[in-house]
Parts: sequence; C-alpha cells; structure tokens
Amino acid sequence: MTEHDVLTRARFLGLLAYRAHYAGDPGYPQLTIAGPRGVLFAWILGTGGRLDAGQRRWQHMLLTGGAACHAWRPLDWDTGQVEAELRAIGHPLPG
Repeated sequence: MTEHDVLTRARFLGLLAYRAHYAGDPGYPQLTIAGPRGVLFAWILGTGGRLDAGQRRWQHMLLTGGAACHAWRPLDWDTGQVEAELRAIGHPLPG
C-alpha cells in the first residue's frame, strides 16, 4: 500500500484527498481526506513502522480534538480496514 493507492481509492469513493508536502511541520499527517460524513488524517507506515515524536504529538492533539486519525500499515489495506475507514466518511450507501 502506498500513498498513491489510498489517494486513488479515496477519490474513487468521491472523497477529497490531499497529500501534505511538509512545507511546515514535518509531523503533520501525510494524508488529509474529507467526505460528507467527516474528515480523517492518516500516515502511511511500513509493516513495522512507528510514528516519530512529532507525529505522535500531532496524533495526540488531533485525537484529543475529536478528529479521526490513523497510522495505516500494509496489513490495514489487505484486511479492508483502510477501505472501511474511507467509506465511513463517504456518502451513505443507498438504502
């Protein structure tokens, strides 16, 4: 799973997706994804990847403020977790 994979899937689902270019704080999440039912922030990590101190600081503040904030690893893509979290902020399914 790459940033490109997630951005492509998010846009396919009708979500707005932005990849941060780190002009400011390097701890800011790589991806900001918005939909009609919410906004989420995410980092894309390798299999054993961990958030660094700056990323943990951002994660703490975002979660404290009530934002959806994720550190996704390849297994999250493989199990469908990323897809589920993207769909959770997307358009409701027709009833």
